[in-house]
Amino acid sequence: MFFLEYANELMQLAFGVGFLVLVIYVVRPLIRINRLLTKIDHLADKIEDLTDLFDEYIRKPAQIMSQVLKFASPFLFRRGRK
Repeated sequence: MFFLEYANELMQLAFGVGFLVLVIYVVRPLIRINRLLTKIDHLADKIEDLTDLFDEYIRKPAQIMSQVLKFASPFLFRRGRK
């Protein structure tokens, strides 16, 4: 008779436990997605740092050399013809 007397409380307890299990199974993937997005954000920051380094050490010197060659090429070719 115990189950009949406390059936409502047992049903509420079962629903509460079931809801808790559902919340755990829903929250775990959300936590993993959050970690994944955090790692992607850190990776994007590192890629941005690498592009800054590429810009500073490769593109800018190449651009300067191109400007120097544009300026100096008429003088260099003129001296070679004489």
